[in-house]
Amino acid sequence: MFKALIIEDEADNQEVLRLLLTQHFPQMRILAQCYTAGEGLAAIALHQPDLVFLDIGLPDQTGFEMLGALDQLNFETIFISAHEHHAAQAFRWSALDFLVKPVTASLLREAIEKAEKRRHIPAATQHIRLLLENINGLQRLKSFRRDRRRYLRFSRNHTPGGALRQSGGAFAAGRCGQQPDQ
Repeated sequence: MFKALIIEDEADNQEVLRLLLTQHFPQMRILAQCYTAGEGLAAIALHQPDLVFLDIGLPDQTGFEMLGALDQLNFETIFISAHEHHAAQAFRWSALDFLVKPVTASLLREAIEKAEKRRHIPAATQHIRLLLENINGLQRLKSFRRDRRRYLRFSRNHTPGGALRQSGGAFAAGRCGQQPDQ
């Protein structure tokens, strides 16, 4: 189930998009429909959507300016515009897709399929990140053990009598010619 927002200032386009989504994509739950960037920002904060259908030409700001006002983009964005020349800028904002109005069911299907594929990427990325952290932790542990063995060998070879003493639960080597503190 996708939680989605529609941010589109033209009522007809908003309604067509809503109908296409509800008729063809039962996995899509539309949480809110907004007419301005201000309404969109409030809806994003309130609903925490997975997917935002965003018009670029909004009355109070552009869709790009609206995204720029957010601290984090925790959702996928499908830009919708009547103007193809905005596509390059949309993809610089990491758009999932860019649809030119009028939106059709087939174009929408392609965009939703991309969203479904990407939905699984964060979980896989999280697993990879955890695996890398574990590998790095093991490497640090091996490095620590290797360095500790080197230190102990060095200490044994460079202390009077090669003896180690235990002080407060930690091993410490005496210094050349000095008695360890008691």
